[in-house]
Amino acid sequence: MKKAHRSLILSIFALVLAISVTAASTFAWFSMNTTVTAKGMSIKAKSDTKFLQIVTSTGEFSTTEAQIEATASSTTTGIYPVVPAASVEDDGSDMTAYAGATTPVWAYTFSDDPNNHAKAASQKWNKVASGDLTKYTLLTEYKVRLRPSADVAAATNLKVKGVTVTVKGTDSAEDKLADAVTVLVIGANAGVVVKNAGSSDTAISNQVTTEAQTIKVYAYFDGTNAACKTANTGLTPDEYDITVTLGVD
Repeated sequence: MKKAHRSLILSIFALVLAISVTAASTFAWFSMNTTVTAKGMSIKAKSDTKFLQIVTSTGEFSTTEAQIEATASSTTTGIYPVVPAASVEDDGSDMTAYAGATTPVWAYTFSDDPNNHAKAASQKWNKVASGDLTKYTLLTEYKVRLRPSADVAAATNLKVKGVTVTVKGTDSAEDKLADAVTVLVIGANAGVVVKNAGSSDTAISNQVTTEAQTIKVYAYFDGTNAACKTANTGLTPDEYDITVTLGVD
């Protein structure tokens, strides 16, 4: 059995977010009146190797087709800025930073200055209810496996090798929210947070085999990012193409 000197590459790209943002009447780090409206989202997962099969969460694997790419889309939704966390105190006094769990908590708070993203001292941390998560993140899921007929039975350490965020649209030069666009990618064993031009050396799955496993990609606007403030929300619609590249050691 050949060991994977071959590079296992998975690209999740063309995450097209048509963004329409209206300035809030209250101030934001996380203002309840400030949402980012995604008019459409299309995510394509693609592999440049022939032994990795990818389908959407509702797709079926084929024994004859290569299935080296899959595209998923969502309906229109509005999302608030948010941040993944490990935990939030019941009284809202503190939030513990996300540390790679496969089941993150999501949190939000508020600022008292439209020109500053920082949490106001008078504000508490709030935990997003599970039923409200679609108001804060755009989630796409895939199933991934090695093609059983290939000569590679297992590969190790699936990682996020890179993330690219590309701003599109007529006012792309004026966009000020792109720095806040973030992805949380979760595999079988861990999750990692990555921004534009970033990568992670943490394995999200220790092993990829011929058995299907789920990869989750959450796209969101990171409220802790300095760009995520009310003063930056007065934009005409823009689009963001997000490319997430996964690979194995």
